[in-house]
Amino acid sequence: MKITDATWKNPTIKIQMNKLFSVTFIFLFLSCHASALDSSDLSNTGFYLQPDAIIKKINSKKAGYKEHFLLAISHKNTGNKKNAIHHFANSCFKYSGDNSLKLYPLPVYKYVNGFHIKSELYDDCMYEIASLFFDYREFEYVLKFIDLIDESGTALYRDAIILKANALMKTGKNDSALSLLNDILNKYNDPNSKSLILIRIASVYEQLNLNEKAVNAYFEILKIDNQSWQSGIACRRIMDISNNLDLKFNDNEKLILAVSLFHNSKKESLNIFEDLYSTCSDETRIKVLYYLLNAYISTGQLRNTDRILYQYKNDKSIYFNLLKIKADTLLSINRKSAAFKIYEKIYSQAGGELQKNSHQRIASYLLSNEKNYKDIIVKYINKYPEDYASHLFLWALAKDSLKEKDYGSAIDFLEKSLKIFPDGIYSAKKRYWLARLYSELEKNNQAEDILKQMTQLNPDSSYTWKALHGIHEKYKLTDLSANFNAAVKSRNQEDAIFSHALLLLKEKNFNTRNERIKSLTFVKNIAEYLEIDTVLNEPDFSGDFGQTLKGIEKYFAIGYSDGVNRELALIPDNEKYQIDKYKALAHFGAKYNNYYYASVSLLNLFNKKNIRENIAFLPVPVIKKLYPLAFSEYVEKYCTEYGIQKEVIYSVIKAESSFNPSAVSPVGATGLMQLMPATAADIAKGVDLGKFNLTKAALKNTSYLKNPEISVLFGIKYFSWLNKFLNSNQVNIIAGYNAGPGNVKKWEKENLYDEDFFIELIPFQETRHYVLRIQRFILMYNLLYN
Repeated sequence: MKITDATWKNPTIKIQMNKLFSVTFIFLFLSCHASALDSSDLSNTGFYLQPDAIIKKINSKKAGYKEHFLLAISHKNTGNKKNAIHHFANSCFKYSGDNSLKLYPLPVYKYVNGFHIKSELYDDCMYEIASLFFDYREFEYVLKFIDLIDESGTALYRDAIILKANALMKTGKNDSALSLLNDILNKYNDPNSKSLILIRIASVYEQLNLNEKAVNAYFEILKIDNQSWQSGIACRRIMDISNNLDLKFNDNEKLILAVSLFHNSKKESLNIFEDLYSTCSDETRIKVLYYLLNAYISTGQLRNTDRILYQYKNDKSIYFNLLKIKADTLLSINRKSAAFKIYEKIYSQAGGELQKNSHQRIASYLLSNEKNYKDIIVKYINKYPEDYASHLFLWALAKDSLKEKDYGSAIDFLEKSLKIFPDGIYSAKKRYWLARLYSELEKNNQAEDILKQMTQLNPDSSYTWKALHGIHEKYKLTDLSANFNAAVKSRNQEDAIFSHALLLLKEKNFNTRNERIKSLTFVKNIAEYLEIDTVLNEPDFSGDFGQTLKGIEKYFAIGYSDGVNRELALIPDNEKYQIDKYKALAHFGAKYNNYYYASVSLLNLFNKKNIRENIAFLPVPVIKKLYPLAFSEYVEKYCTEYGIQKEVIYSVIKAESSFNPSAVSPVGATGLMQLMPATAADIAKGVDLGKFNLTKAALKNTSYLKNPEISVLFGIKYFSWLNKFLNSNQVNIIAGYNAGPGNVKKWEKENLYDEDFFIELIPFQETRHYVLRIQRFILMYNLLYN
């Protein structure tokens, strides 16, 4: 249609054309500033890529404000401060950016203080820009940027005010800094915030030469938490100031300081404890003795320990308690043999709880070293039949009987233990073996009764699902359905749950499972299972930190873990608030593809609400959060390439790292599949490193293992090698992945029986549990997705 002057004069056409131009303008305006990545890819990028990879992936010319924030954080983490400032500034506003912005304080300030629609990350950007200009010593502008942040109760605001106080101190405005810090000290009640703020308050007092006030502030930190990193700083400053000014402390202050020093540096605490020991009251002296002996032993001063003990040789009530402290400390530093000899002395000469405790420690020591432990264990069980240690010792006797194929004795020990401790930590294991022994003795009804107990009482145990999977082929579908219907009719909870679980294993059908659940309203806690999905999809935060928890969604949306963790540190360690926290983490974790937060938080939520992980009852969406197809593009690709079952790899990732690519174990195992650096270096020899922009030199820094694709590839490649070395035996391969293939070869030679015995007799408890967990996870993945 040709637009003429006459056309414009038509009112109807004129209105339509104006609307069209308006819509077109808005569309073009928004599209200029739209995100370059979709929401899922954005969170994945932030959560799972390293800084260099984020910078390489995101095209800054097409970036929206969220991408600019990720780029800013990445440049900051790689040390490029100017680029970081540029991208933080471009993340301030939803629909405005300036790629030619001059990176000096004044133009940046003028731009971020402009009239535009602020993004939800504006305050974060102001704090980060202020921090970077602080490094450039632009302190006056630091104050200006901080003043643009809205006052709130967030951890971000707390950190911003602390930064502002630091800038005030740098400009000689100590009184203003002190006033500012005291104001926010009363607004934050969590221990970490109070300690952070008090550290700054104390440093201001030191600047003002108000050293006694500084010391008092440092002491307040020690009272809040005597083992935190802040307490370590506080201890040092108290010691330095007191040495310079010759300050005197009362016994209570000395004790507080000495205990804090003990947790930070045992050697430095000794002088104070020795001084206290000679001057304090009798009541305080007993407490001092505990730390003094511990510090002597931990620093290798056993002669001083014995000197103290000798002084109390005639006071048996104190002497044996001190002797126990010595033994416990030796045990804690892994000097087990020396501790054992002391426990023997206490056992033979003391009475009451000291004798009982020493008896237990001796039995545990002999058991762990497999040295003539049966007599001492039997004596303990007979003397303390209802003590929890007897539950553990009865299992040890049953296990020995299993090794010797003395099934009668094994059954006696297992039955006795389950009668006294029906819910003990080994109860599922004991029921599993008791059911197996009954079956071997053809006591099939008794075996089935035990399995029914397991299904009801141990629904989250690997032993339960191993047992059910082992017998489900023996039952006919028609018989199980009839049994289920009869149990529902008679409201027999145990029989109904048992039949229901076996039907799930046979049918592998969650739709029919869901239909059966509708008739199980009489089962205890069933309502809690059914409502958990609603709780997670529409979380209602009942506590006072609802806004804090809602506020972390913006960090999930961009995969910014540091922001999430910073704000969560404000949540008190209180049952109600922790439940809210885990609901939020599970909800946002699932929504934004953070498999670690989703799965681990769900398990923590179950624990807080006393719910068992029971796949027979949990809603399918909840189960899939526990067993996600995480990093499927890599798992599927490399499992196909190397001929490994993908369910096994998903299960290993879940067991090893709970889907956290950045996980690092205490011994240095890194990434999703927790590979040790030396193992990874060997695997790397057969990999095209150029594909990942890796050089041989780069392999020395194990951070490359935090790349999900590399971890999955290397882990699967290692599995492929184990598969050949261990003759395709899945149990052995899993055990070898955890404990090393050499150990598995050795254990194979010692295994005289079958798979059950092989697993149960694995000497390493960690590996034994690992194999059983992996078996359960594989079963769950097969049920869910195959």
